[in-house]
Amino acid sequence: MDEQEALTRVKTGNFDGGYGFDLQILVDAVGIIGEMFKSGQISEVVRCKDCEYGHRLTDANGYNYRTCNYPFGHGMMVEEYGFCKYGVRRE
Repeated sequence: MDEQEALTRVKTGNFDGGYGFDLQILVDAVGIIGEMFKSGQISEVVRCKDCEYGHRLTDANGYNYRTCNYPFGHGMMVEEYGFCKYGVRRE
């Protein structure tokens, strides 16, 4: 199983080895994805609501919306459950 197949199987929940659910396929897929996480090929998703940079409400022309507090992200509109590549989990 290659990395793409492992990601697809985890996303779709398809661990069928031809005869129904196959635990070894699940173990292999999770192992491959764990290695990808360790090597930095994939990363954890951090939602805006959990991000250390946080967000603030901004009023522009009578409309309220959230903008990111990331140092270079000023003006970037965000949603509470949104995420971006700059997110860092608040500790």
